[in-house]
Amino acid sequence: ALSQSLSSQMDETAKRIGSTRSVINARAFDIAFQPIVNLTTREIHHFEALVRFREGESSSPFQFVQFAEQVGMVREFDIAMCRRVIAWLGLARKAKQDYAVAVNLSGRSFGSIEFVAELHALLKENDWLKGQLLFEITESANIANLVQTNAVIQSLRKAGFRVCLDDFGAGESAFHYLRALDIDMVKIDG
Repeated sequence: ALSQSLSSQMDETAKRIGSTRSVINARAFDIAFQPIVNLTTREIHHFEALVRFREGESSSPFQFVQFAEQVGMVREFDIAMCRRVIAWLGLARKAKQDYAVAVNLSGRSFGSIEFVAELHALLKENDWLKGQLLFEITESANIANLVQTNAVIQSLRKAGFRVCLDDFGAGESAFHYLRALDIDMVKIDG
């Protein structure tokens, strides 16, 4: 019974990995834009790009990202999300509309040399994004190497992109991250 259960769970996980990879490769997800408000002025500071799935197509966004983190696919998802947001900002620019949009990135992606190189190459190709594209570090997975993560943050800031700590107070490590990471903004969890 144990081996049968294990085999069943492995089959289910393999199917879920395949489904997750298909969603990422086909960019089969939508983006919702949530306004982020400056508490002092009550004006919209920027919009946060949130992944959304059509009903029945996938798990909840949080479960999807958490699973991608667990199986080592989150960096591919984070790059796919960046590409979708950049494409949307490009269309807005052609329509002569400027928006500031933040993309959530998993703390795990910051630990990947491949992800960081691909992100910097993407930003270099789209130099016009400075001042419009922001990045929010999520706490859905613990950040293993804060020194390395802070170095990546500083490289993004040096390239002209602001970095936020997302949902401050929601995770156990919030104050630890705040002390270790030199960031531009903190978003307080509602």
